[in-house]
Amino acid sequence: MIPVVTPAEMAEVDRGAPEPVEVLVDRAGAAVARAALRLLGGAYGRR
Repeated sequence: MIPVVTPAEMAEVDRGAPEPVEVLVDRAGAAVARAALRLLGGAYGRR
């Protein structure tokens, strides 16, 4: 089971991160996009 944190706990984690939250969000979004492309078998020639 994946542990769930409260908003206050997540805010504390964000404050302790070495990068700004915006950078972390961008990285997370890019990771999701890469995983989706991997699941789809790539995007060449697809719409």
